Amino acid sequence: LFRSGVVLSDGRTLLIGGHGTGFVKLNSAELWNPSTNAFTKITMNDYRDCCAVVKLQNGKYLLSGGMSSDLGVGQLLSMEIFNPLNNSFTPAANMNYVRTCSRGAQLTSGKVLLVGCWYDNTSGIVGDLYDPVADNCVATGNMTVPRSNSFVLPMNDGSAIVFGGNGPYGSPNYEQIDLYNPSTNNFTLFQNTLL
Repeated sequence: LFRSGVVLSDGRTLLIGGHGTGFVKLNSAELWNPSTNAFTKITMNDYRDCCAVVKLQNGKYLLSGGMSSDLGVGQLLSMEIFNPLNNSFTPAANMNYVRTCSRGAQLTSGKVLLVGCWYDNTSGIVGDLYDPVADNCVATGNMTVPRSNSFVLPMNDGSAIVFGGNGPYGSPNYEQIDLYNPSTNNFTLFQNTLL
């Protein structure tokens, strides 16, 4: 349950973390190869129950956050990078804020905007901006509302739109749309509703 997954450029599918029977968190990933219809298990550097996954410009994948306890609560600061060329996971810089049930997107700059968190209002309202070249994270300004399970859409001008999702404790369901400005590293309210 709560596994993250992504279809890789070569057609394989990477299934990441989650938790097993008894809510035991998992630090393993599985690669499914459609040509052989077989799975390969790989050990990650940390537990990734409900983490965010973002493809980077270099073809690698950033995995961020996840739950840190077997009870489905508690969040991680850690990140790691998956290299599909050799099926390896390497540690990346920590985020400034813990994140579970978060989302991210790569901006036109190549940096990655990460937002949202479950069960933590502080992490739910502020974002992290990850630079894969420098391997560091800086905190963003606050969004208009704290979110979990939202959507992040990068725009052609380098900005990003954040919308949808719900509050860090499950409600309310948000309609506000936030605009991320990379020149100020801040969010502003773009509009109050989706329609």
